Amino acid sequence: MTVTLSRIATCLALLALAACATTGGDDAGPVAKTEWPVGWIDADGDCQDSETEVLVAEVDGLLQWADPEACTIASGVWRSWASDKQVPPRSVLVVPLVMPANAEASGARDWSMEQKTAFLNDLDNLIILDVASAYVRGNYGPDRWTPHARYWCDYARRWQQVKARHGLSMSEEEQGATDAMIERSCPVE
Repeated sequence: MTVTLSRIATCLALLALAACATTGGDDAGPVAKTEWPVGWIDADGDCQDSETEVLVAEVDGLLQWADPEACTIASGVWRSWASDKQVPPRSVLVVPLVMPANAEASGARDWSMEQKTAFLNDLDNLIILDVASAYVRGNYGPDRWTPHARYWCDYARRWQQVKARHGLSMSEEEQGATDAMIERSCPVE
């Protein structure tokens, strides 16, 4: 499951299609206007890039490594946040929770490439979706798209945390949607 150019190209193509799908009409979500980095980084120097770290954390069952150093994954099965159904390796995508277009509309338009890279590799800002769900979700935020109810609490809390951590604003609709998910699905602390 090593990150290959074809996986990156597939992800970029889906993001581009999603952007196209959300640009028609008055209620469409924003589309990223500036260049964003491509690819994953190994922020902690353990040989596992951001995609691999998310896949390791979210594996649904056994994980098989492609190499003895545990840097790349050979196989496993994951659950899509959209459906809570198992997804095989060829159909799994690690995608941003807060998409670049939403980030730009919320204050990231003038970010440096370093800030954008950090944002796209923030482990709290990465979720697992199947290919079809990634396309359907597009650039939509929590007011227009929600994951399977099992993930509401984590999704809503992480949405708020990622926005706060990166200094991004939240629309009233985003705030209302995430607050409602938290109220309905998070245990009272």
